[in-house]
Amino acid sequence: MAGIGFSLKKLFKKKGILNLCKAYGYSGIVTIGPMILGVCLLVGMAFVARMGGMSDHERELLNCMLTYSLLIALFVTNWFNMIVTRYVSDMIFEEKERHVMPSFHGAVAIEAVICLAGYGIFLFLSKTTLIRGVLCLWLAMILIVVWTEMIYMTALKDFQAIVLSFALSLMAGFLVALILVVAGLISLETCVLCVILGYTILAVRQYKLMLDYFPESEGSIYSFLLWFDKYPSLALSGGLMGIGLFSHIVIMYFGPLRVQVEGLFYGAPEYDVPALIAFTSLLITTVSFVVSVEVNFYPKYSNYYGLFGDRGAIGDIKLAGKEMLDMLRRELVYLACKQIFTTILYVVVGPTVINYLIPGISSLSMAIFRFLCVGYGSYAIANSLMLIALYFEDYTGALMGSGAFALLSTVSTLWQILKGESKYFGVGFFAGTIAFFFIALIRLNWYTGRLPYFLLSRQSLVPDTQKGLFVTLRRFVLKHALLKRLLALLLIAALGLSGLEGCRAHDAGSLNDSNDMGQAKADEVRAPDKPTVIKAKKADKGEVNISENDELYDTWDDNKVTTMYLTVSPGNKADGSDHTWKEINTYSDDDYKKMGVDRYKAEGLLKIDETGEGLKPGDYGYDEVTPNVSVQIRGQTSTRADQKNYKIRIKDGKERFHGMRTLNLNKHRTEPYRFLNKLCYDLLEPIPQLVGGRTRFVHLYVKDDTASGDEEEEREEWEAVPEVVDGYVDYGLFTMVEQVNRTYLKSHGLDENGHLYKVSFFEWNKYEEVMRPLDDPEFSRGAFEDYLEIKGNEDPSKLQNVINELHNYTIPIETIVEEHFDAENICYFMAFNILVGNYDVGARNMYLYSPLNSQRFYMICWDMDVSFKNGFNRWENYSDGLSWERGMTQFLVVTLINRMMKEERYRGMLEEAVDDLYKNYVTPEIVNEKVRSYRDMMEQYLYRAPDVNHLQLEDMELYDKMTDDLGAEIDENYKYFLESMRNPWPFYVDLPRVHKETDKLILSWGISYDINEEDVTYDYILARDYDFTDVVSRGEDLLTPLASVDVPDPGIYYLKVRATNASGYTTDCFDYFSIDDYGKKYGCYGFKLNTDMSVDIYYEE
Repeated sequence: MAGIGFSLKKLFKKKGILNLCKAYGYSGIVTIGPMILGVCLLVGMAFVARMGGMSDHERELLNCMLTYSLLIALFVTNWFNMIVTRYVSDMIFEEKERHVMPSFHGAVAIEAVICLAGYGIFLFLSKTTLIRGVLCLWLAMILIVVWTEMIYMTALKDFQAIVLSFALSLMAGFLVALILVVAGLISLETCVLCVILGYTILAVRQYKLMLDYFPESEGSIYSFLLWFDKYPSLALSGGLMGIGLFSHIVIMYFGPLRVQVEGLFYGAPEYDVPALIAFTSLLITTVSFVVSVEVNFYPKYSNYYGLFGDRGAIGDIKLAGKEMLDMLRRELVYLACKQIFTTILYVVVGPTVINYLIPGISSLSMAIFRFLCVGYGSYAIANSLMLIALYFEDYTGALMGSGAFALLSTVSTLWQILKGESKYFGVGFFAGTIAFFFIALIRLNWYTGRLPYFLLSRQSLVPDTQKGLFVTLRRFVLKHALLKRLLALLLIAALGLSGLEGCRAHDAGSLNDSNDMGQAKADEVRAPDKPTVIKAKKADKGEVNISENDELYDTWDDNKVTTMYLTVSPGNKADGSDHTWKEINTYSDDDYKKMGVDRYKAEGLLKIDETGEGLKPGDYGYDEVTPNVSVQIRGQTSTRADQKNYKIRIKDGKERFHGMRTLNLNKHRTEPYRFLNKLCYDLLEPIPQLVGGRTRFVHLYVKDDTASGDEEEEREEWEAVPEVVDGYVDYGLFTMVEQVNRTYLKSHGLDENGHLYKVSFFEWNKYEEVMRPLDDPEFSRGAFEDYLEIKGNEDPSKLQNVINELHNYTIPIETIVEEHFDAENICYFMAFNILVGNYDVGARNMYLYSPLNSQRFYMICWDMDVSFKNGFNRWENYSDGLSWERGMTQFLVVTLINRMMKEERYRGMLEEAVDDLYKNYVTPEIVNEKVRSYRDMMEQYLYRAPDVNHLQLEDMELYDKMTDDLGAEIDENYKYFLESMRNPWPFYVDLPRVHKETDKLILSWGISYDINEEDVTYDYILARDYDFTDVVSRGEDLLTPLASVDVPDPGIYYLKVRATNASGYTTDCFDYFSIDDYGKKYGCYGFKLNTDMSVDIYYEE
């Protein structure tokens, strides 16, 4: 039920008996509307025929014509319904709505062929008149259209329009029939025409609603046939259900109760009438099932499967599974109670009502009625169990139940008409339903008890090679134009006038020879280099996209090195600036945390030469004689280095430097080229979907007026830099990066009152102990800022609401992204960092921004100095930025992106963003051009004191050679991206545990997701060393993420796990083991097995 659930939930949330009736009414119309219409028209036409004075023979023949047409339509469509339902659901889930309408045309065309062949032969042999035969065929084919349309109608949410369609068709059929009675024109043929008219009006209106909901069509009308080969059990289950449900009625036409009406038209009135009335007893359960499942069970089901698919914790999965199964049991028991009550009511009260409505009905019919009531009641409950099994994709269980039902119902009824007594007719059908019930119940209980196993070991839903009977049939149809045209004509005939518009609209697409052949080839061949994706259209600028003040960069000249002169002087205790320059440079971030104090700072007088021609009037700070800034160290791990990074903050009331109050001066000492952060910011500047920042190279001189006499003598030792004229000391070259704060937001044309967070370490998890409301007494800003530093609006509730929605797996990720994010901004953010090779981003080193009066969050790039490190790491033989830290997979640790990348739409947007940047903004040529310009400015500063003493590349020729190769890293990273889109996804290893009863060490890990839905197997190695030479155990081609080995001796162990998909692409687990001077051992998980058999994670000391 692709769409009904959402609307039902809204109605059930509303109070009042009217809304309750509307909810049940809507679900009833959508699920059993055509059947109700059929019963109403059947009974109504019998009444009209009696009013019109038709003979008993004509009325009986009319009843046979309507019944036979109804049964043949049901029998044919039953073999297709479940497959088409699965296909439509898959297309909607995969956001391929354009493929939905072609499948309708194809299904109806093929069903019409079957109907024409089978029913046409029957009508020919029955010796009926030509006009009556044509009317029967027409009715059967329009019924096929209506039954098939109902599959698609469940995706629509305009239930008022659906109800109106049923009302209009019913009234039109009766009104025309009554007019014919009054006019004296009523006859068998005109009665059938009235029924056809009613169903045609319904078909036309429903077809119009479908076209409104699925306006675009694309692809072959026969693509759904592939689903028969994917899910043969599903197709057989639907067909067998039809056999079990209707075979007992047809068999009675050959038994002792049969009455020959005319030719091959037989009836069994003593069985047909009680069967029709008893059948209505299951309608209550059918409607209640939809309400129960969609409103109550489905949210629990969706949450459970969502946790499985999105790396939920084991505890959460178990709890969700228990809640789901508890809800399922309650709803099924409640459903069974309602059906039992309804059956008892029919059995006890039904005979009295029937005797009143149909005087003279035989006692045999009453006996049959009671058996059939119990049979249909059993069937209703068993069918509900089978449909739940289909929810869990237990197609084998569904086939077992439906097969037993069809076989036993048919065989038992045949035995009855041959050997049994008439008073027990109906018991055969009842026996089939009882078998169906017990098999469905036992199988569902068994299957749900092993649900995690089936979820983990399920085979791929999309095989690599498309083979099978229906694949061959589809290709045969596509290659034979005459057969295609015949099917098209049958489709038009089946749809009547309603189908002409749709077929004409589709003629250039699905019914076109060349188009279909192209589609056939596309289905047979998959591109080897790139995964199949949907190219998403970019959002119009200004709709939801972030944009900045582009004029800001027009006055920003970064083609020269800016010289800064900083005179440090003693400050005052009031603002904490009463510290010396030596104190500021002595303590690291770790020291400040141990001391429990804020970082020391001093006052300073800052003057800036932007031209390189020396200080002159008009330069920043030229006329200043008193301190205009404060200065302190910045960074975290960098504070332990000899060369420090500095944060210079301009005092309140003093002139800002190009609108900036905070000037960040970064050494990037661990970065081999000293310009990578600036390179990334300069590449960012022209990209419309991203917001960058202003950067410059700065040559810093410092004069220390805080030093005492003794310190003056010692200064040369700890500074180790030459002194220049007037007491200024050369501190070498820095990169100035614009600080992201309220001032930044205002300067860049963003909302300075908005929400702004610096991401310290944030994977978009719930962090329930930290993410509390601002007014919660237990809210701790310090704990919150361990994950996200608040740089803007203080209220975190908006972000917390988004996090809660993100972890509610009943809400589609598309809904969350559409409401709270700019998908294009996220995809371009990812694409940029992928291409420049920045692997230290995603969960850190970025900003989150949201305008005050908006629900959307945007990503802002920050701190990209680990980019372009491929060549340098290879030169150093250092393992970093490899394995899953390249390409798309590097972002999968972030829950938001993990959920997004499971949707083909967003993968398509990401690929489009990568291609756009690779071709237009982040090209090897652009990178090389910028690198050459930086070298021309920088080398005169880097290869002299003080920086020459701290360079990682001390040889200038080597420096030039390696920087010449940076452009090629764009090509390399693009290749890594394409590989990451083919690889299975990385996963986390669980902490091993000892199962003492079996004396086994249990090894387990998460499920590796594959975007192409290929089978994934796992290999593991357990060893005593991280080079995996001293192997304890190994396993290959495991189907489940679980292994057990004999418990080894206590000690340190290393577990390496890799996943491989059916195409042969592999990935490591997320875990890695860090080794000094080597880097990361990817896919390696260290643990310590203690003497008491407990297990701890092991990190090398």
